[in-house]
Amino acid sequence: DSLVIIVTIMTSSLRHCCSFQAQLTGLEMLIIMARHVGDQIILERLLPYMTQLLQADEPVVQAMAVRSLAVCTRLVKKVPRSDANLFPEYILPAVHPLATPDSDLRVRVSLAENIVMLAET
Repeated sequence: DSLVIIVTIMTSSLRHCCSFQAQLTGLEMLIIMARHVGDQIILERLLPYMTQLLQADEPVVQAMAVRSLAVCTRLVKKVPRSDANLFPEYILPAVHPLATPDSDLRVRVSLAENIVMLAET
């Protein structure tokens, strides 16, 4: 599938991108692509990249990463048994540090807006 190649190139390129504007645009593009790829691609390629951006330097990127995670987990129709504990073992530990009072307000608001979608995964 050609989208798999594009997703791979995008996530690889964006991992090394320093511009927060490029990271935000990349997350938006990945959400669009997630609507056209299979569950396995979302689980194996998109979610790890979005989870990595939860530790970005810019709070606006962290907030968008939370939203992106919520949207993409919602798009997954069938979770393989091997990924059954996706939320409690992978996403929740990555999101947990953002829920502290020390986190930027934009990040905490994004987390509050999207935690239900993440929890329903």
